[in-house]
Amino acid sequence: MLMNLNFFTWNVKNNSDQRFYEDLNLQLIKDEIDILILQECFQDTHISELVNYIEIKDYLNSKGQRWVRVFLKKSSLLNHDGQTSYASNKLRCATIETSDNFKFNLAAIHFYSGAGKTSGQQLFENRELPGHIKDFEIKQKNEHTLIVGDLNYRPFDLELIHPDFFNTTSDKSIIRIFKERRMGSFTYRYFYNPMWNLLGDHNYITRQEKVSGTYYWYADDVGKYNWNLIDGVILSPELMDNVDMESLEIVTELNSKSLIKKSLNDSKESLLVKGYSDHLPVRFSIKTI
Repeated sequence: MLMNLNFFTWNVKNNSDQRFYEDLNLQLIKDEIDILILQECFQDTHISELVNYIEIKDYLNSKGQRWVRVFLKKSSLLNHDGQTSYASNKLRCATIETSDNFKFNLAAIHFYSGAGKTSGQQLFENRELPGHIKDFEIKQKNEHTLIVGDLNYRPFDLELIHPDFFNTTSDKSIIRIFKERRMGSFTYRYFYNPMWNLLGDHNYITRQEKVSGTYYWYADDVGKYNWNLIDGVILSPELMDNVDMESLEIVTELNSKSLIKKSLNDSKESLLVKGYSDHLPVRFSIKTI
């Protein structure tokens, strides 16, 4: 009986260093990760080593660039089906069933970023992806869905909140009371976004300081942020109470090696340690009973 299903998601920025994957393998073992979602993992060089380390039953792969890869731990998962790819492999969908009969849809995603684009151009590129997830739910006759990966939007960005996108809210009570969001003559299903809880530099569990985002970029203009929380998980209402909030965190160490610099030589350089990624990973658990 599983009790908890452990997830780890990371945009690895096409890292092909063997030492990086060795550290990642050891971290996955330590954290007992069941499902690994990687974005921008284009190289096949060290994937076989990764598969061997965590006893992967299968991983959802496809032809072309590997914008999103999904790895499933053999000892935890009975099966997966409905393997589907959309939009240049930016979205991988599968229905997964665990050994204790917990069944859900996994939508592993890498939204197009806003780098070098206006917000309108980014929205244009991403506009079809929420619809593909809905189509997959209809096909599987199952609305128990986790959306995991590099969202490339902060929790408070309009695209995640907009009813035509994911209609997310940070408040479970709103979902429980109203069920759906009504606007005019239309109703929209809510999704729960727990990532709001990771904004800010204080960890309410450990009572210590923490990192406040997964992506760092020097804020060179008014209205821009140094830390941006753009990676993580969104859950359908059916699964929102299954997320273990104490397990949800931004990972700042890999195999006991810090991913964040203690100091900078230049105020415009990244706070993230070179040789890993320009993103930080996110780790969380889902209760299966």
